Amino acid sequence: LWEDVKDNMEGYHPYKPMQRFVAVSDNKQSFSFMSKGLGEYEVIDDAQRTLAITLIRTNRVYMLANRGKMTPDEYAQNLGQQCFERLEFEYAVKVEDIPFDKTNIHNVADDYRIPLRTMQAVPKKGELPSNYSMLEVEPNTDIQISAFYQSKDAGGYILRIFNIADKPVKGDIKFNFPVKSIEKIKFDEQEVEKKFAIKDFAISID
Repeated sequence: LWEDVKDNMEGYHPYKPMQRFVAVSDNKQSFSFMSKGLGEYEVIDDAQRTLAITLIRTNRVYMLANRGKMTPDEYAQNLGQQCFERLEFEYAVKVEDIPFDKTNIHNVADDYRIPLRTMQAVPKKGELPSNYSMLEVEPNTDIQISAFYQSKDAGGYILRIFNIADKPVKGDIKFNFPVKSIEKIKFDEQEVEKKFAIKDFAISID
């Protein structure tokens, strides 16, 4: 039972955080909800498996102190502190007759949340192709990038990736700029676990 939390310190909370999307699937059909700004959902344990989205969360007073045990004066001073105004929400839904692991919804959600931006500029001659990226990861349906940044401690750049599939995945990472060495390190960015063989600025991972 969801309510059976054993010896956990906190009780069960049916609402969960949402970053890019949330999906409900029966391994035959999939319903995905993509959000721009909404960060909480709940899958209700009913026959329809209803998906509920939190549009706004409020408290009865502006501030809860001492677990809500306010004095009458404190309670009176903090009433009416909610942000009453017109609210606008933007979201998208996608229904597909395929299992969830075939939807590629994480890439669809990224395209929805980060649309293509166009800028008008003065025409210039350049050497870059019309389609270009600093690095390419394949297969991008299973391997996701979570961070790419310059490390002050370890030196060089840190690329964090993770596998969203339910099985091991082999892939390739190609860098479109010269690289001297590529190493697999731990989260502390200090200990090296493996050194990769580089071929044409690309490595194979598994």
